[in-house]
Amino acid sequence: IFEERIGCVPNMKVSLVLRSDAQPVFTRERDVPYALRSRVEKELDTLENAGIITPVTTSDWGSPLVVILKPDGTVRLCVDYKCGVNDRLVSSNFPIRRIDDVLCSLRNSKFYCKLGLHKAYLHICVDEKSSEVQTIATHRGTYSMNRLSFGIKTAPSIFNQIMSQIIQGLPKTEAYFDDVVCHGATYEECAQNLRACLRRLSEYDLHLNRNKCEFFATRIEYLGHVIECNRIMKSPMKVAAVSEMPRPKNV
Repeated sequence: IFEERIGCVPNMKVSLVLRSDAQPVFTRERDVPYALRSRVEKELDTLENAGIITPVTTSDWGSPLVVILKPDGTVRLCVDYKCGVNDRLVSSNFPIRRIDDVLCSLRNSKFYCKLGLHKAYLHICVDEKSSEVQTIATHRGTYSMNRLSFGIKTAPSIFNQIMSQIIQGLPKTEAYFDDVVCHGATYEECAQNLRACLRRLSEYDLHLNRNKCEFFATRIEYLGHVIECNRIMKSPMKVAAVSEMPRPKNV
């Protein structure tokens, strides 16, 4: 489960719902800086080999690839679906939990395990029509997107609904998109809840990013807050701009 690869939630295919008057739209690819092309092409090859994307010769749909350079020098591939796809989708109405409700559910616990999913949305398969709608236009051709793509306006709601179904029935386990927290009043209770959660995630072929995980901490940072037993504080990073603001020197 800690192998950083993209799994596939079994027996589930998501369908993106188009508006009744929706017409296909194709937006041309954007230029990729020459200095980044080899890294972009390597990432495209990785996604293709994993079955996440598939080359296509023609498509009525297409949204441009957007390349983000990460601090470690690697690239993150995103897609700009605001060019037309998002306007043609029917909104998803599944409610997203209020952060206050999630934090309230952590009360009376002393130990916390925080789990971060690895490329969470890409674990969710989409049907053939949705794959075509998500087609990506790149400098070396077009690719159909076989998994739920980040940038699709309904993706957060869809993924949140799926995660709610996956962790349903697990004691003291909360999920907010790709961040999962298992907790307990004692070390033993937390460990028991963690084992149950890991088994459930493994059953659904969900994989974790080890660098985003914390285990049996008595203090964690979660959803912009610092959590301790029955204490919730704003994360210092979130209020630094205010707390470190220079004192005014004139009126």
